Amino acid sequence: METIKAISQTVLKKAVAQASQLPESQKTSVPQGKTYEVLKYSPAEQGHYQVELNNNAGTWYIFSDHWELSWENKAKTTESNKSDIFTVENLKAIMPDASDEDIHRYVAPLNQVIHDFDLATTARACAFIAQIAHESGSFYYKEELASGADYEGREDLGNTQPGDGRRYKGRGLIQLTGRANYRECGQALDLPLEDKPEMAVQDPYTNAAVAAWYWESRDINEYADQGNFEKVTRLINGGLNGYSDRLQFWERAKKVLGLN
Repeated sequence: METIKAISQTVLKKAVAQASQLPESQKTSVPQGKTYEVLKYSPAEQGHYQVELNNNAGTWYIFSDHWELSWENKAKTTESNKSDIFTVENLKAIMPDASDEDIHRYVAPLNQVIHDFDLATTARACAFIAQIAHESGSFYYKEELASGADYEGREDLGNTQPGDGRRYKGRGLIQLTGRANYRECGQALDLPLEDKPEMAVQDPYTNAAVAAWYWESRDINEYADQGNFEKVTRLINGGLNGYSDRLQFWERAKKVLGLN
């Protein structure tokens, strides 16, 4: 029998819509790691599946990026094995200051995220891991240390309401900042990030997916493919802050992952 397993905290839904737009009677919360047996499934629109669950658990819609789907795993077994770019050993070599606990926590979600966001090439993975290694202090920081007060009133970030600066301060492995970015990222990931910005760091997969969404939304793969790391950095940072540190991570990643 086929199964689905929640990669992160998510919801079962009675319609293809953002969870935040559905009444409580039309959705049910699912904790990370929860598994269901599936009697029937069929693709639906906007990245969803309709699934009929075993044990009279009903028929629901699921957003596929939030779930490990047994039928997709079977189809991708060979491909997935080849494209699991990150391992505990090579992440430790790239980020020697990262804790063993964080390395083990992030290795599987990172491999899932680079699949989900078209980052599963060596050039893209090297650039991506270098940027998140710097931005997160080798997985140590999950959100910005500063209060976010400096972002108050920043209309360019969509911070139009009092308190938006603090509420929408930097979170995720690439510091997602500002109401507008939380809104757009939430829509892409089917998470109510504008209403609950703290969900951006609710688990390792979401933490990494927020970073990958930002990467994808700025078309950074184009420059990663070219090896234009300076342009990649400008698109992430808006400038070249911490460039030498980012560059060291990138050079280390290229050596470890075998990018010539």
